[in-house]
Amino acid sequence: MEESIVLVPGLFGFSRIGDIDYFASVAPILKERTGIEPEPIPWTPPTGPLWRRVDHLYERVLEELKNGRTRVHIVGHSTGGVDARLLVDSRYLWPGGPVGDRRVEFFDRIGKVISLSGPHKGTPIARRLRGALEGVIPLVFLASFLAKYDAQSANGDGSVRRAMHRMELYRRVAEALAERPARPYSAEDAAGTPGDTSRQLVRFLDEIVEDHPLIHELTPYAMNRLNRHLARTTAASRVRAVSYFVSVAPPPSQHLLEGIVDPLRHGIYVGSYEETRLKPDEFGPLPEARWIGDPPRFVEFAHTAQDGVVPAASQTIDEDHPDDLEGGRVESYVFGDHLDVVGHYPTKKHGGETVFDSGADFSDERLEALWQAIGAVIRP
Repeated sequence: MEESIVLVPGLFGFSRIGDIDYFASVAPILKERTGIEPEPIPWTPPTGPLWRRVDHLYERVLEELKNGRTRVHIVGHSTGGVDARLLVDSRYLWPGGPVGDRRVEFFDRIGKVISLSGPHKGTPIARRLRGALEGVIPLVFLASFLAKYDAQSANGDGSVRRAMHRMELYRRVAEALAERPARPYSAEDAAGTPGDTSRQLVRFLDEIVEDHPLIHELTPYAMNRLNRHLARTTAASRVRAVSYFVSVAPPPSQHLLEGIVDPLRHGIYVGSYEETRLKPDEFGPLPEARWIGDPPRFVEFAHTAQDGVVPAASQTIDEDHPDDLEGGRVESYVFGDHLDVVGHYPTKKHGGETVFDSGADFSDERLEALWQAIGAVIRP
């Protein structure tokens, strides 16, 4: 049986820019566990509307099937997990998309559908990123990209200059999250990357600036409205199961007690964590599931658990699955922040520096255990 695995990135949606691959750290682990070469979706609208992202994923799955694949598994990180869930719910329709038999004809050839850190009930930080802070969205991406670029770059030329530039970006992000005005984004911020990478990066940032309705769609209000609409749709439908992996990181105060490794990156995490806090009883309780990496003192913050970007209670959703034998479930919780879980953390083997210093002390061993577990869902 010719199977494939499609990897779907989250918010910002790039699969590869220059030498930086969104899933570079985790694809080899997944291949080792499953024997299948994972294929990242070549491109998805980074901050464009959900329906366009789902449409691009649909076309990618169809392409895999036309190329002789008999079964396609889908693994989505962050918003990519939402894309995957909506794709395999025939109640979700989009402009120009397939309906009726065309909508479900490929369902029998879809394998496992896996969501990691997905904001299925929305995330409060999306409320904050609307309006005045929408201009900081490209800056957050840029800071994260350049951190990963420096960590993976084999060329040490200019590393001190790039490190200073990166620190300036961190400062600007921290100021914006603290509601202090940051200077406007400039294409010069891509300095320090090779010509082709720089041009790709600038085009990508321009697209984020021009098209970012996704931020509005990921608010808890908007996602709750979408989920209620789908639940009310009683016409003949088909809904595939989703396996959920949920990321949880420690509150900033816990990290303060243990000592801060990087004050600027910790400041960004503090700002992001605060804006991701839930209102009282906003989401439901967390289901029972096993842990990858034992969380220290988790009981102290279980009711408000999050990963710095998405509340843990939003990363899974209870739904009826009328045409599915298994139903969705939480496979595992993992102790790590939203970026740790795809290899954006400071180690030499798999990771690379990121914009967060969450204090989760994520490790290569935990990353391998997580993605081995994801692979085990695909190939038990």
